Amino acid sequence: MNPAFRTRPWGRRGERLSGEFQRLPPDRRLFRLLGLVGRSLDFTFRLRPRLGRPNVVDVRGIRALSLPQVFNPAWFVTSPILIDVIAALRIPPASHVLELCCGTGVGAIALVRAGVRSVTAVDINPIAVHCARINIRRNRATSHIRLLQGDLYHPVEDARFDWIIANPPYLDGHPRTWLERAFLGGRKGEVLSRIVEGLDRHLCPGGRAVLTYSTVAPSGRIEALVQGVGFRIVKVINHDLGFEVVSHFVIARG
Repeated sequence: MNPAFRTRPWGRRGERLSGEFQRLPPDRRLFRLLGLVGRSLDFTFRLRPRLGRPNVVDVRGIRALSLPQVFNPAWFVTSPILIDVIAALRIPPASHVLELCCGTGVGAIALVRAGVRSVTAVDINPIAVHCARINIRRNRATSHIRLLQGDLYHPVEDARFDWIIANPPYLDGHPRTWLERAFLGGRKGEVLSRIVEGLDRHLCPGGRAVLTYSTVAPSGRIEALVQGVGFRIVKVINHDLGFEVVSHFVIARG
């Protein structure tokens, strides 16, 4: 089963509906539930059989190889939406950008295509890093991207960046495979917590962070984490898919 649907990201009380979902009008609730069921069925019968073999996909014009045990950027909505957000942000070309949880590398490649000349991309999954290296080379972005394998900020040590971008695993649960690490960020969102806690150390003065989140994850978590470290949310870019709202939180120092 798709790890994104196997866990229960609604908290220990067993509530299947988030507060945001409960506030929706009844017709929107039904639409969203039908969409989630449709995604689950699509994964089970169309996508799941293809997970065990390499796939070449196109994501917003970026041709990319996706290997087994790596988050496929064409099959899950957050990757193409992140590419759109990157284009809309108009990050200055001279910026130093860190992308955490880079997966196949399409986000880093999108940054280069948007004009950024210095990108550091990190992923803990060695298969993803191998995949990203192939994609970066095939998309002729090797001169602008430094690719590192490791746990979040650990490979960059004390380096600071103008922008930090991440499409993190935001569902609650303990991953048992490399692929599940792309979805499950700990029983209480520990991966997301560590990303937010590291912003103070790794963002330059005046820097910005962009984090992907969704209504299928526990509501209010990013807001609480950001407030807890003394930062602030300066902008939220929402993409309402009907069955799910994917949000990108732009974060700055308080």
